[in-house]
Amino acid sequence: MDSLEFGNLPLIEVTCNLILAEQRAFAWDDIAAVRAALKDRLPIVSDFFSGRIPSPVGFVFGTAPGAAFESDMGAKVEVRPDRLTSSWRRLGPDSNYVRFKQLFDALQIATDALGSPAVSIVNMVYVNRAPHEQGSFRDLLRSDLFPEIVAKEVKDYNVAWLLESEVEFRLQVSPEDQLAILSTAAGLWSSGDWQAELKLVHETLQTQFLAVITQHAKEVWKWKQS
Repeated sequence: MDSLEFGNLPLIEVTCNLILAEQRAFAWDDIAAVRAALKDRLPIVSDFFSGRIPSPVGFVFGTAPGAAFESDMGAKVEVRPDRLTSSWRRLGPDSNYVRFKQLFDALQIATDALGSPAVSIVNMVYVNRAPHEQGSFRDLLRSDLFPEIVAKEVKDYNVAWLLESEVEFRLQVSPEDQLAILSTAAGLWSSGDWQAELKLVHETLQTQFLAVITQHAKEVWKWKQS
């Protein structure tokens, strides 16, 4: 199977989302239960706020009611009225991706602590920030992905397609100074088994990413064939 070594990718952010079937007004005990379940993995409490949804005042200070728990490796789990999120963000040049299994496991622990709320949508996002020396969009992505009328450079591009598996895949590219921002996302409507669906989404992101990048990108990012 063809694969990419994630340590070679200019990966800066990975996010796994479970969109809840119904918004939930998390009580203090709910958030405390997640905190207790994740305290060894994610010991830093960066946000902890419970409240009714919607607020009778009409606004709240800061983020929506919920909580966020983090590690010093860039991993985070967020509990919000409409979603549960497990993510990783690169904190520095020596920060290593914690890998999908750790994000998945943290999400499983959080959902278990909340009594396994119903999920309506499962999605996942990768964001790569390729430096100029690795090449432009035209060097990194297949030319047939872009309209023929593009004469000089891509300013911003966003396209999505639906696969046979019913997973929707989305590719977004945009320039930032001397960098190429390549974002890929995949998701689907949940039929009740978010664990299997998130694993399918993760696999889809990997296979589709390999399908849209060029041979040059595979060489730069040390693509492996086995």
